[in-house]
Amino acid sequence: MAKKDDTIVVGQIYQTSNYESFKLICSNRDIKDHHVRRLARSMKKLGFFKGEPILVNEKREILNGQHRYLAAQQVGIPVVFKIEEGASPAIMRATGTNRLNWTMDDYLKHFCEVEPIEDYKLFREFMTTNAYTYKQAECFHRTNIGLEAFKHEFREGMFVYQKNCTWQSNVYKSLRERLSTEKRSIKRLVECARFISSLVILLNHPRIELDRFWQQLESYRGVLKPQISKKETINMLFDFYNYKRKDRITQEAATADDE
Repeated sequence: MAKKDDTIVVGQIYQTSNYESFKLICSNRDIKDHHVRRLARSMKKLGFFKGEPILVNEKREILNGQHRYLAAQQVGIPVVFKIEEGASPAIMRATGTNRLNWTMDDYLKHFCEVEPIEDYKLFREFMTTNAYTYKQAECFHRTNIGLEAFKHEFREGMFVYQKNCTWQSNVYKSLRERLSTEKRSIKRLVECARFISSLVILLNHPRIELDRFWQQLESYRGVLKPQISKKETINMLFDFYNYKRKDRITQEAATADDE
């Protein structure tokens, strides 16, 4: 006996050329012009793919698909959309990750403005105050966790702000300033996230002495050289700290996940 067809309608797809009826949400990801242009070129040839409608709420605020909406408007073709009644910020975040992949900056903006979490606001303030990129600021907050595990927690809204990061940041900024007159390769080394995260590991050592650190910098800054991996960068910083010293400190090698 054939199984009864239990197909039901669970949503309607609409189409309109009334572009003004839609609203961009200021807390959405930043518009990437190159992505809009790429979609527009595709839509000129193929039209708006009806299998990928933009997602809006009852107010026609665009929850997902702002780039497709702008591309359709640019080309002058109707926008295909679906109304998701009662759509929550969590739905918007989940659907967004299935389109143009969100960057960590996108997640930061989302958890500061759409699903506000205080730890993310503190992180963004830390970035802004110190003029750090996301990658640079991240280095001061994942001292006891691998990169992929940290990213997972950050994407899921589980990030915890590290209140003790301020003194490490101050040491880093002072180091960067003292090396600002060095050759370009050293300045690039100090700016990269690999170096910053390695420096934080050194600074977290229970036997670290800042006076000794600055003394080593004055006498042996030539030991600081670009390395090809996180592991070698950590080893280089410990070698720098221990250079010509009898009371050496040691650190286990970093894992591949820490790159």
